[in-house]
Amino acid sequence: NPEPELQPEQQHEIPSNPHSNHYLTHFPKSKFCEVCQAAKQRAHQARKQELGNRSVDLAKEFGELIHADHIISVSCKGILGETTVLNMKDQATGLALCRSLPDKSGEEAYHAMSDFTEGLESVKFSTDNSLELMSALNKPEREREVKHKRSVEHRPQSHGIGERWNQEVINGVRCLLTQSGLPAAFWSLAVPFW
Repeated sequence: NPEPELQPEQQHEIPSNPHSNHYLTHFPKSKFCEVCQAAKQRAHQARKQELGNRSVDLAKEFGELIHADHIISVSCKGILGETTVLNMKDQATGLALCRSLPDKSGEEAYHAMSDFTEGLESVKFSTDNSLELMSALNKPEREREVKHKRSVEHRPQSHGIGERWNQEVINGVRCLLTQSGLPAAFWSLAVPFW
């Protein structure tokens, strides 16, 4: 049986292998990548609202605005007993740090935040109203000026950049584990490498 000839408008539907660099991060999601299809199953994104007259903080240098949030693993502890990930992403540079933590304590968050912002005289963090992150940012022994921008309580939409980064990390780690064939308990070791 010879294969049927495709019309020009049907040629874009031919599955092709994603570029080899795609297999390093699996970003953006490819409909032709089996790992992306298996690891990134989720509901469609809600419609975005127009910005209108609202102002947006635009950072120009590292440390001017860092988004921070926790991811808590409910279903599976990490291989070393970790239950939490602290995500931090600088808005100006895109530099990110994902650190797996044994628990969601303010002390653990303080050390991770200090490591990420080492050498800066002043920083500004944007977080949800997590008590642990608030206590980490308000420690009296801090050696630098720290500003804290908080989102509206119980409204994850008001901390959208942090929440979106959480989803990217979760999807990226799922892809790494799916592609490597490791069990889910290795998530805590995969988080820093995504």
